Amino acid sequence: MEAFAPAAALAPATLPAAFVSPSNLRTLRIASAGYASAPGDTPASTPWTPRLLGDVEVGQTAVDALGLGGRAALAAAAIEIWDGDGFAADLARYGTATGRAVAVRLAEVRSPRASDVGTPLAQARLVFAGTVAAVDRTEGQRARISLGPGFGAAEFDADAWTLADADLPGPIGFYQAATPTTALAAAETVLAGCGAILAGDRTGRLRLSDPLARDPVPQFDIPAAWILECRPVALPAAFQPPPRVVEVAWGRNWSPLSNMAGSVPAADRQRLEAAQSVARAESTLVTSRVAQQRSLALPGLYATEAAAVARAGRWRDWVERGPRLVAVTTDRYLGQIEIGQIGRIAYPAYGLDAGLSGVVVGWREALAGRRVEIILAGSD
Repeated sequence: MEAFAPAAALAPATLPAAFVSPSNLRTLRIASAGYASAPGDTPASTPWTPRLLGDVEVGQTAVDALGLGGRAALAAAAIEIWDGDGFAADLARYGTATGRAVAVRLAEVRSPRASDVGTPLAQARLVFAGTVAAVDRTEGQRARISLGPGFGAAEFDADAWTLADADLPGPIGFYQAATPTTALAAAETVLAGCGAILAGDRTGRLRLSDPLARDPVPQFDIPAAWILECRPVALPAAFQPPPRVVEVAWGRNWSPLSNMAGSVPAADRQRLEAAQSVARAESTLVTSRVAQQRSLALPGLYATEAAAVARAGRWRDWVERGPRLVAVTTDRYLGQIEIGQIGRIAYPAYGLDAGLSGVVVGWREALAGRRVEIILAGSD
């Protein structure tokens, strides 16, 4: 006789502890100078080996995603470390650090003689959370650690998604056939449909933003007195010259039909035969001024024509106002700038005397140098 226990009546199977191989993982801690956590820190009384050479820069850019949509991964410039004792030999040879979680923190030197430089570990600012992309040994007894994106426990920046929900209205539809895909590929398809940007923030959370967002109250305001350097940045090729018409697809038909009964109404027949419909927003201003006539086409997934028309109109209005990219360097707002934030700058050059409001589409921060470069995309 065979007896079957009802579902969930038996405890899940587990391997005996004796059969589980230890992972032999250990945490590597390196610093630019000797550092030791305080007895009350977590971990307590733990040293960081002085190996970092030079400054550490963290940054990301979504400039190339303008008009296309896509994702911008948080990245750090390659970190140089001293490797005179072969510290990175196994890391490079066997890739034992690749894919592992990594965190970069900044501890301000308040007391140079203190083992924790006067800044307890709990107060050290987290400036990067991600993964190790690669470790390479270089000449001069050095090694290079390349860092990549990663996601923390709190995966979404709630404020950013709330703002994006208001900036990106309209229902969409998405269908995946039997062809294998990934969640990332599906997300990039959705982003391309409206030109939105998905980015990881400094702590690994996901941020969704609209590069066309406008807000009368900016999240940061940088006057000329705070700007150390200002320079114009070239627009992506999609806007050189600016397009005279913006096309946004809607009513995507994932399985067009070619053989239908004669009783099918003409309007339904047209929809069922076509792969999609297209909403257009034309600019008479650009048409009258620009010799080379171009168009910007977004593979929208909008379910309704009204939503596609509204999105096409927003892109056309943005183009007509004269989009431009400006990069400014400042020593303010350190550790705070993120992709998708709305800011305002003013500078007595490049036509910025009256100020420019726009969306952050790129930034790079030097931690020890205490400088941050911000790339703002705006239109007057």
